[in-house]
Amino acid sequence: MLEATAWVFILLGILFLAGEILAPGFKVLGTCGVLGIVWGILLFEQPGLSVHLGMAFWVIFVVWCGIGLWGIWMILRARDRPLVSGVETLIGRQGCVEGGEGLWVRIQGERWQAESLDVLQPGDKVEVIQVRELVLVVRKVGERS
Repeated sequence: MLEATAWVFILLGILFLAGEILAPGFKVLGTCGVLGIVWGILLFEQPGLSVHLGMAFWVIFVVWCGIGLWGIWMILRARDRPLVSGVETLIGRQGCVEGGEGLWVRIQGERWQAESLDVLQPGDKVEVIQVRELVLVVRKVGERS
């Protein structure tokens, strides 16, 4: 029975390592894979271990699987979230045109250079519709502030 348990640990460890290769960066799957392989090898090295110790290994393995599945769940959940950093997060945000040379807008407390097809005056409210490099493309929305 312990030999079968050892093979299960080794095979699942290899699967976890393959998962780490396919979704690198979190190290949870890789760690679980290495530990599973090590436990499997230890079971081969100690054929006289009692069944109770084998049961302890199964409990540990289930915990590792849970951690691995939690890691996969976190990865999948992170893929569906909206952006929270970078200039792309400015798209759809509203701001106010500031005076000075050129077209400058203030959005979320930051001053950005902007372009627009609309005729804009200082105080006009604008919405970001696109980001080109570090220049915002804006359009006029609503009234002046």
